[in-house]
Amino acid sequence: ECNDTELREAEVMDACENCNACVKSCPTGALSEDRFYVRSDKCLTFFNETAVPWPEYVESAWDTDSNCVVGCMKCQSACPANRKQKDWVEMAGVFSEKETRELMNNTGKEGLSGHTLEKLEKLYMTEYIPTLSRNLGILFAGTG
Repeated sequence: ECNDTELREAEVMDACENCNACVKSCPTGALSEDRFYVRSDKCLTFFNETAVPWPEYVESAWDTDSNCVVGCMKCQSACPANRKQKDWVEMAGVFSEKETRELMNNTGKEGLSGHTLEKLEKLYMTEYIPTLSRNLGILFAGTG
């Protein structure tokens, strides 16, 4: 439970002053040196996690470049302040080729097998089913 209900101004960490690793790693330019906030209109995580259509200016290559089906987090991975946390990533589940095809061909829970749906629920990803279908299609279209 979070007891800190006081809102604070956003602050840049001292370590960020001369770094810019996150800015350099962002494949879409959603981060810039002259702006503290992320430009959601260019952020892959925003587009990968919402069902809004991809704008024409967002190249599908940006998605396949980041190799992400949901999220992106290249900025977080590049951040030196996150070095210790990067090793916290755990393998939470593997989807078979059959399950992946299921996800590509369905935009709702009703078309998925119980086993696939159970895996998605365990990963807290059921809300992403419509975007998973779209994003997997983009990802695999860029590989073949």
